Amino acid sequence: MFEAIDALGMIRAAAIAPLAGIGRTTRPAGVRRLETIAPELVPALSQTVATAGREDCLRALKASVEVYRTVRERSGVQVVRRTAAEEAAVDFLG
Repeated sequence: MFEAIDALGMIRAAAIAPLAGIGRTTRPAGVRRLETIAPELVPALSQTVATAGREDCLRALKASVEVYRTVRERSGVQVVRRTAAEEAAVDFLG
């Protein structure tokens, strides 16, 4: 479980925070001060934090997917989308 919790933190720091910070800060720093850079995301981001339980880790992972999709769309960054792979992975989560 702790590895899953750690992976959720990595997703926030390496994927969600940089996209959320685009156009808001010139110095991306992972999740540091993310609550002041993107305060509107705080409620959704809080849902990406899990306790040490299988069901809660799965819930937090699904919340991470939704937050990532939100910040990806808002960022305006052109990313190569692997839509079929993304949908397959999300479907696997249930």
